[in-house]
Amino acid sequence: MLRIFANMLLFSFILFSPWWITVIAGIVFTVFFRAFYEAVFWAFFFDLLYGTAAASFLNFTFLFTASAVVFVLVLERINKMTRFY
Repeated sequence: MLRIFANMLLFSFILFSPWWITVIAGIVFTVFFRAFYEAVFWAFFFDLLYGTAAASFLNFTFLFTASAVVFVLVLERINKMTRFY
């Protein structure tokens, strides 16, 4: 139930909040919930809505998605290495 609420909250942050609030919420939810792979889906949705080709990254459009994938994978690895999580 709490995970569904977190997804609805993240969806509303994507639609109605600045990008930095969405990033902070995605990081908090990824740390708080175990295996929060929905963050990658919401990052892809964010990129579909607001993503533009960045000239500094060789016209790569999905920067937010790529950073979310890296963050989720690194955080999952760190969580597996710690005992108390």
